[in-house]
Amino acid sequence: MPIYVKAGAIVPLDPIRQYVDQKVDGPSRLLVFPGADGRFELYDDDGHSTGYSTGYMDGSDKDLLWLDITWSQQDKTLSIRPSPRMQRDQSRTKAFRIENIVSGRQVQVEFTGEPLRVGL
Repeated sequence: MPIYVKAGAIVPLDPIRQYVDQKVDGPSRLLVFPGADGRFELYDDDGHSTGYSTGYMDGSDKDLLWLDITWSQQDKTLSIRPSPRMQRDQSRTKAFRIENIVSGRQVQVEFTGEPLRVGL
């Protein structure tokens, strides 16, 4: 079955889970569809609390990530950086496997809070 994806799209995928609280061992995948510049904001919370409904103003945001993820067609690079929505420095890390769908190139990286730029 064909799937139509806009050039420049960045599609996040998490490992398959059998239930909500199942521990995820593998990295999240970011599928990059080159052809144009692309951008999206990734929101990733702890997956079990209701802190998202209060905006995490109670200090329970230690597992919250807001990331700006952009694809530059000209440079053939994917950038990951903390979003301005982050209200404080975060200490959570997140592993990604980034895949360029056209070239087939894959790179595994770990976001540690510092801006990250990966050539694909």
